[in-house]
Amino acid sequence: QIPAMIVAGAVWGAAWALVPAVLRAFASTNEIITSLMLNYVAALFLNYLIFDSLSYWRDTSTPDAQVFPQGKALPAEAAWPTFDLRGMVVPFGFLLAIGVAAALWVLYERTRFGYETKVIGDSPRAARYAGMRTRRKIVAVMCLSGAIAGIGGASQDGDFRHQLDARGLTQPGYGYAGIVIAALARYNPFAVVLVAVLRGGLQNAGYALQGADFPSGLVGVMEGLILFSA
Repeated sequence: QIPAMIVAGAVWGAAWALVPAVLRAFASTNEIITSLMLNYVAALFLNYLIFDSLSYWRDTSTPDAQVFPQGKALPAEAAWPTFDLRGMVVPFGFLLAIGVAAALWVLYERTRFGYETKVIGDSPRAARYAGMRTRRKIVAVMCLSGAIAGIGGASQDGDFRHQLDARGLTQPGYGYAGIVIAALARYNPFAVVLVAVLRGGLQNAGYALQGADFPSGLVGVMEGLILFSA
């Protein structure tokens, strides 16, 4: 089931990203705005499946679940494994992220596709003058990004949540965090993994220190200062 979750997350993530990709390539819309707004569409649709209908994704196994709707819990076979590294628990999703980063580095540094993508990003006019198919590349890059985001969503459910929850699409702010992390990492795939660990450590440390009279808002201030300084 774990490989099926990874493939399904990648396929549906790419399909979902195809909408802002086509709008960006053929209508010059802002892909950040359209993709972030689509998060609410996905959340409301999943919310409908869980709370407003008797769909497959709603848990109806107990009387309490029938009265108080909730998402169906994933089976034990869908729980992703963890590894012990000298007392530190390493989720499988983290190792998968390193593998994805390595594949992206090869794609963008060692292939014609990566070279043309960089040229288009630096100067779309020069790319068109050189005969590169800019619209096709924009759609491909957006779908690739959606596939990676879908794998991240599969990791979130397989590694941590183990339950379908519509709130997980909007509340954590992963979209905004991804923009900040990518900017701090200077768009290097391996640096993205390190910066993501740093950002996650800061955020979770803030939650853990709230009981010690540490304002959680200072975490956001520190993140803003780091981004501003970089």
